Amino acid sequence: MTLEDGISAMEQNRFADAETIFRHALSDGINPEHSAQLLMLSLVLQNKINDIHQMVVEDSNCFTYQKGLSGAIMKLTMQNNPGVVQHFASQLAPNHVFLQALARLYFGFMTAASGDTDSAAPWFQDAYTQIFTAVPPLLLEDNLEQLFKAGWNMENDAYVLAQMDDADINSQKDGLLISQDILQHSSTEDFVIYSSCDEKSIAKFVEGEVQSLDALGKPWIFHLNIIGGTEASAGKINAMRSRLKNITFNYSIENASALHSTTYFACSRFINALTVMDIYQKDLLISDVNVTFNERLNQASAVMEGHDVGYYFYNNIMPWLRHFSTEVYVKNNPAGRKYLRTLGNYCVKKLQTNRYWTLDQTAMFCIANAFDRTNQDVSICNLLQLGANLYDVQIQMDVRESSNQSRFD
Repeated sequence: MTLEDGISAMEQNRFADAETIFRHALSDGINPEHSAQLLMLSLVLQNKINDIHQMVVEDSNCFTYQKGLSGAIMKLTMQNNPGVVQHFASQLAPNHVFLQALARLYFGFMTAASGDTDSAAPWFQDAYTQIFTAVPPLLLEDNLEQLFKAGWNMENDAYVLAQMDDADINSQKDGLLISQDILQHSSTEDFVIYSSCDEKSIAKFVEGEVQSLDALGKPWIFHLNIIGGTEASAGKINAMRSRLKNITFNYSIENASALHSTTYFACSRFINALTVMDIYQKDLLISDVNVTFNERLNQASAVMEGHDVGYYFYNNIMPWLRHFSTEVYVKNNPAGRKYLRTLGNYCVKKLQTNRYWTLDQTAMFCIANAFDRTNQDVSICNLLQLGANLYDVQIQMDVRESSNQSRFD
């Protein structure tokens, strides 16, 4: 018997036969991840809740079964079978803590699919609380643990609006940039390209980014904010400046805190964006450092005509992989500044408690939907839909970029 035989049995609603085939496949080591997912799917469709609970919580291979169960529910969710997931959840007992939390996580995914972050956020928050306050503590497969943590970043409309004008958080962002080296403040171009990174990323990525920008032949201003920069940063940048023919390379240094993390590094450019915007009084194209720009960058400001904020939207069941922060164009107008203030404050507020990956993109998704529902008069456009694919991923980032996009699969 093969996995294909088990799948055929599933298609004929012979779920018990399929279960037997998938169990044999697992014991024989045949494609363990896929076999585990199919086995869990067969058990869900038979309502074998206690069997599932034992396997994902108590079995020595619980991580394999956890990942398989998550994949099975993901499959049902993406096939638009919410009734099956709801029925599964309705069968759970109080001691099925892991299964209850997983069901809540997927209810969050299903609710967020329409953009209803206001209703989705409580599902994610409840799932997080349940999974991480369980007694005794639950063992969690790594990717699944990251899913629950990413869900904690989701918040409702009231939270978004509370951050929009939080004076205490605004004041915490003042003075983060401790030094600047600004060769030129003004430019004939409509916007400034702005990136942020730690010191070790300068040589690895920034050279490729600025060289691609310089090759376009226009007098852009490029501003780099360096988190924890030292004199070595200045030396690296001065060497790059000497090789540039067209653009101006300015930089600032941000004080490094012991609390900084990879999540903070991703959010820093948004936390400090208004400070950088104030330096130039121009629109900002807020960019990852791991990109190279192409000639379509020349049309960016024209594409943004009639809009205040623009970035790339994608279809994904996970809300934090729907609004991408790779390139974010923000107008220097009241609406654009409102967006940056809210995004920066959202990140700062969350970072005060936890530092979970995908915070920036989760915040962008929640803010866009909250602004739309509460009529904040901020026009946010999909650059992808407008044909403004401004960049390519640097070669050394291809593997990591693929991993980041699929790490929660």
